[in-house]
Amino acid sequence: QSRGEEEAGPIRIAVIGTGARGCDLVRALTTIAAAKVVAVCDPYGPHLERGWQFAGPLTRTFTDHRRLLEEIKPHAVVIAVPLAAHFDICCDSIDAGCAVFCEKLMCYSLEQAQKLVARVDQKKVVFQVGLQRRANAIYRQAAAMVQAGLLGRITSIRS
Repeated sequence: QSRGEEEAGPIRIAVIGTGARGCDLVRALTTIAAAKVVAVCDPYGPHLERGWQFAGPLTRTFTDHRRLLEEIKPHAVVIAVPLAAHFDICCDSIDAGCAVFCEKLMCYSLEQAQKLVARVDQKKVVFQVGLQRRANAIYRQAAAMVQAGLLGRITSIRS
């Protein structure tokens, strides 16, 4: 989905789910000049407060993601809630016309995943599942080192 000229400026982002992972994402988003965290949402008060502290005092807070979507109308939504809530919140965000970054796992079942893919195709929105270990350069470098034989014969891995 492209933004028109009337929407120039930072991408307005809402973060739904401000537990440990959500707060990590809020902190990362606040370092991107082209992004502005405009709202955070979590039904659990201590998480919401922590997310708000990382996002900044001008950020709106919500305990209900539907109300956030209706009032804020963000360009993009980051979803970092427990897995059982991914599908419903993703659907609501897609229906609101938002680009979506959803933490892994995408859905609770294959049926939900298929329905979500169909909804993304229908609404023509951007959708990405977060797989930070695959996107981080240090992990690609480690894999290349193993493949090149720089570490010798691997006999045990602990992770």
